[in-house]
Amino acid sequence: MKTWAFRENAEGELLIPDGFSQAFPSGSAVALGYFDGVHRGHRKLFSQLKTAARLKGVKTVAHTFSNTPKSKVFSTGGDGLITTLSERCSLIHAAGIEDVAVFPFSDSLSSMKAIDFLDEYVGRLLKATVVVAGEDYHFGANREGNSSFLIDWAKHLGIEAILVPAEMHEGRVISSSWIRNSILEGDMDTASKLLGRPVVYEGEVMVGRGLGGTLGFPTANIGIPSGKVNPAFGVYISLMQVGGEIYRSISNIGLRPTVTEGEGHPLIETMALGVTLKLYGEKISVYPIRRIREEQRFTSLSDLRNQIRSDVDIATAFHNDHPDYSIFLTDML
Repeated sequence: MKTWAFRENAEGELLIPDGFSQAFPSGSAVALGYFDGVHRGHRKLFSQLKTAARLKGVKTVAHTFSNTPKSKVFSTGGDGLITTLSERCSLIHAAGIEDVAVFPFSDSLSSMKAIDFLDEYVGRLLKATVVVAGEDYHFGANREGNSSFLIDWAKHLGIEAILVPAEMHEGRVISSSWIRNSILEGDMDTASKLLGRPVVYEGEVMVGRGLGGTLGFPTANIGIPSGKVNPAFGVYISLMQVGGEIYRSISNIGLRPTVTEGEGHPLIETMALGVTLKLYGEKISVYPIRRIREEQRFTSLSDLRNQIRSDVDIATAFHNDHPDYSIFLTDML
């Protein structure tokens, strides 16, 4: 499996990665989209892509962008992505797609006409013999290209085009925006059902001020990757993964208003339940499962300590009543 990173030079010319011109000697089956989150609908599309590729005897490749198209910049602040580029590519490969072609979403690409995008990127570069896209797929300057445009272009060149109906959940189309809004609202149950896996935040444990340990609740702290959507701030029942081990945990996500002033960067502070771990410098994954309460400011550290004790009791009871969460996550590793 290979991820191909395309770049542009100062003149706006696309730079082709070494070896790419020999990557698809028999052509390719191309999935078109952005694929933020790699949710259930995306994986349905990838399943059809793999079937078409086997019938054609060609490799599978998913097309995506290294930065955020203008149509994907959200009013919720910044990019608000469900997955970072690295996460997105890993999940696409995990879905069984052999290659990922990552293009820069530059000024030249954003102003490219739909026909030029298909001719240059899909036809000439990716050597498509079959293309697969969602029925609502749009592309080209001002989103002028649509599924009908794609079908007509493919038919003219003898390329097979497959349009995949949207995946539904409770009578509603699964979309990245629905998942994103669920995370923003702290509704991890819905977000996880739409994704088909738990919401996750990954990072290297940083050295903090040690206040959690002073209060009797030592935490492993990670930042939220730049551009990734911030969950609704608050305290969450969670799971923490360290290497191949899964630990029941509780997490605070937010700005810690009781102990900081003017903090601008949210942290995820996670405490494993029933075990003491030394994790500085380790890469961990935190899976927020359910929000217990909103983040709030307390008038004293004593009040904060008492609230944390109550939160820990709630999280411990939940984990005892729902051991299937840990089992489900372990099965995914």
